[in-house]
Amino acid sequence: MRTNTPMTIDQIRSATPAVFATSGHPARVSNQYSFVSTEQVLHGMLDAGYGVFRAQQKHTQAKEDMPYTRHILGFRPLGWNQKAEATPEILMLSAHDAKCSFQLMAGLFRFVCCNGMIVGERFETIRTTHKGDIVQEVKDAAEKIVEFAPRLEEFQTRCLSTTLSKAKSQTYAQKAMQIRHQGSTPYEPAELLTVRRDEDKGADLWHTYQRVQENLMRGGIAGLSATGRATVSRPINRVTKDVIYNRALWDLTEEFAKAA
Repeated sequence: MRTNTPMTIDQIRSATPAVFATSGHPARVSNQYSFVSTEQVLHGMLDAGYGVFRAQQKHTQAKEDMPYTRHILGFRPLGWNQKAEATPEILMLSAHDAKCSFQLMAGLFRFVCCNGMIVGERFETIRTTHKGDIVQEVKDAAEKIVEFAPRLEEFQTRCLSTTLSKAKSQTYAQKAMQIRHQGSTPYEPAELLTVRRDEDKGADLWHTYQRVQENLMRGGIAGLSATGRATVSRPINRVTKDVIYNRALWDLTEEFAKAA
């Protein structure tokens, strides 16, 4: 779930019940497991002046796993002075079933289409230790993430000044397709370059990145399966895939920006 205004506690609870777990999964964690309350961290971040604009958790058919599964919250400083079309976002990823470490990542949030772009491996990901004052530790880590804002703006500026030829755009789309489809070609890579809105027109790397990211993640592209059956790409709704694909696409974009 994404919103354009800070989410209420009831909205967060409805979208991500795992945030409010009071213990680790009774059947999946050992006696040595150190439980970190996401709810405690949530309230600590709210008290520190952050709002939640994204709440999502892994879907599972086992109802007993729902209160403990992997979840992600997207925080933004309230009152952030937006100077560009994107604003920094702090992404918190955790789980209570011992399948995911507690971590914070830098991200960007685009107001024009509500895309959440997760910063790749070249920007720091902060993992907490599950010990001591976890709320203060996360607050301190969040402040470090916010300090990345100038670097995010520099990245955007560099991409805006990088013009891609038609051939380079095709190469970028081909490599982006492989991030998700890994060896298969269910549709023509050029479909990822399709413009969905006027704001995303342009031959520069930044707007090319926006188009490819949205088409790759939101799906809806008609194509053919390996057996020749008509297919339509599905949207990415899983927390794990969202993080993996977004970070890989950011890294790919940085490679093209540096090569220009």
